[in-house]
Amino acid sequence: MSVLSPCCPTSSKVARKMIELAEPKPGEVLYDLGSGDGVILIEAAKKELYAVGIELNEDLVKESRKRIKKLGLDHLALVYIGSLLDCDLSKADIITSYLSPLAMRLLKPKLISEIKDGQRIVVHDFTIPDIEPERKKTIITPLSLLQPSPTYWLAPQSPFRRIALYTAENLR
Repeated sequence: MSVLSPCCPTSSKVARKMIELAEPKPGEVLYDLGSGDGVILIEAAKKELYAVGIELNEDLVKESRKRIKKLGLDHLALVYIGSLLDCDLSKADIITSYLSPLAMRLLKPKLISEIKDGQRIVVHDFTIPDIEPERKKTIITPLSLLQPSPTYWLAPQSPFRRIALYTAENLR
């Protein structure tokens, strides 16, 4: 297993705001690249979206599958073990990610070559390099909710979380 980005959980509040920014329609399909503990998948399924997680870490896949099943959302949310660089993005209406700057740089060519009209990409904190998003939003999260982490550079100890939306038009 090769790690593209350390796991740094997204709060439920930020996950909900990311989904809102994409303006989903009922029944759309959301892919979360590097789905970690499954928070984005769970929040998407609660909104009646079909949610698909792609995660390299088998322990995180097991954990998120267990949480999804416990919440009774397993008919709407699935998690696969795999690399976000190898997955087929063509079925996704919405793509979400909270990845390191390196992972975003590696993912950029794939997103540019595979995005189709109508797809939306919402990223947390780290944008797609050298491409201006269509929309940006800052979310204030209480500092008490931020978890200290050995990967603190990935989750800055700041109450401000930044999310950005991309569409096919601004990736081309």
